[in-house]
Amino acid sequence: MAGAQPYQTQGFVEKIAYAAWACADPGLQYDSTINEWHTCPEGGRINASNPCSEYMFLDDTACNLASLNLMQFRELMPNLIFRDLNMRYGMDGHAGNFSANGTIPSKEIAQLPMNIGPWGWALPILAVC
Repeated sequence: MAGAQPYQTQGFVEKIAYAAWACADPGLQYDSTINEWHTCPEGGRINASNPCSEYMFLDDTACNLASLNLMQFRELMPNLIFRDLNMRYGMDGHAGNFSANGTIPSKEIAQLPMNIGPWGWALPILAVC
């Protein structure tokens, strides 16, 4: 590259690893691997992630995160059926779509997530149940 300055690479990877450890962020991301593992490549390239890299997907999308505390079902646990849990998740997902759409800055940014439906579900306290 014209005008590029040489850089001393001795210890460079160790510095990156230490910085990732110190700030609890994931460190390096490899564009080629990310796009090889892309679950919807026909939608376009993955160009970025959120800061902690839990979410990597198409431009102008976001992962709406919903959390369901399974402890609220503890009295039903012996009889809990996954179908019932899926129904609850489905209702929460629709409610999230409706509430999120009120805060999306443009029609274009609102449409792609609605078409694809990226949702993240957290199950806190699952190990306790």
